[in-house]
Amino acid sequence: MPYNYLSILLIVEVILLLALGVIFYIFFKRKINMTYSFLDFGVAILNQNMKIKVINQQFLRFFSIKGKAEHFKNKLITELLPNIDIIKLLEFFHLQIESQIMPVIVDNIQYHLICVNGGNELILKTLNVDKIPYLDRGLLEKKDKEIARLAEKITTLRKLDERHKHHFREILESNKKLEKDSLTDKLTGLNNRRYMDQILEEFFNLFSRYGDNFSLIMIDIDHFKKINDTYGHQFGDKVLKSIADTISKNIRTSDIAIRYGGEEFIVVFPRINKQQVFKVSKKLKDKISNMRIKFNNKPVRITVSIGISSVPEDEAESIFDLINYADVALYNAKENGRNRIVLFQKEIESDKISKIIE
Repeated sequence: MPYNYLSILLIVEVILLLALGVIFYIFFKRKINMTYSFLDFGVAILNQNMKIKVINQQFLRFFSIKGKAEHFKNKLITELLPNIDIIKLLEFFHLQIESQIMPVIVDNIQYHLICVNGGNELILKTLNVDKIPYLDRGLLEKKDKEIARLAEKITTLRKLDERHKHHFREILESNKKLEKDSLTDKLTGLNNRRYMDQILEEFFNLFSRYGDNFSLIMIDIDHFKKINDTYGHQFGDKVLKSIADTISKNIRTSDIAIRYGGEEFIVVFPRINKQQVFKVSKKLKDKISNMRIKFNNKPVRITVSIGISSVPEDEAESIFDLINYADVALYNAKENGRNRIVLFQKEIESDKISKIIE
């Protein structure tokens, strides 16, 4: 009997402790949320999947968005700001850039956000701070303190004279240039393989997770070795630069062009299906085949072959699958006469795995 009595007391004590813990957690969380609501600038904190973890009403008010802040939690930032440059956000997050100012266009009006990299979180803060409010440091979490420190840095920067501002900007631009150079192919100015390895896999995962279209083309210059052997490597470099320039001028700003290696290029098209990408690929192929690059004042015709793959159509499970599928399609284009486009088709046998379009 005494044993049962003590057991009941122990169970009751555990339940009370758990209840107190829950009450304390709810109270503390409310205090944190209240702290966000008292800030005089907008804040949104994103996780690595670009979903909103925390957002305050001031953030919505800044962009003239109606609704309560809690209704936007756990939603993708693109649902709130459809025109936000998601590629830049992913680059910023995965390259561990400490902080930068990012333009966002909403209803043809350009706003600016401060992006702060918080390790596993990305903090977006509206850039309209004229004063720093008093913050209860005992209630703020680590990320809140980072926001406050960044705001203080901005205020300090405003007080610097023009000479110091200029020097500060030069340092920032220099750091950005070094980072950009490490991810850029020096010959063509396109993104390089390092960029693809660091950014593209996460980018693919983000889009495929939510069922968005994600397409990729692989471009190969026909008979490029013969071009180098006949006209020399300097002319070969000129061909590579001309084709890279043509690609850049005929794709959207949200598309990603990469020099994959040698005479091969990859272009990634977010939110475009295979048939739409085919139209873009045909335009690129025709523009390149109509180019005449001069060698000793004599025009030289260049052609390319293109392989296309896409999700969800091709059911690729990774960016490497998608690249491999485009490579298989490209191989088919080469084997069947070059200067043509091929769509990858998974259901056909491996030796005829793609369907020749033109």
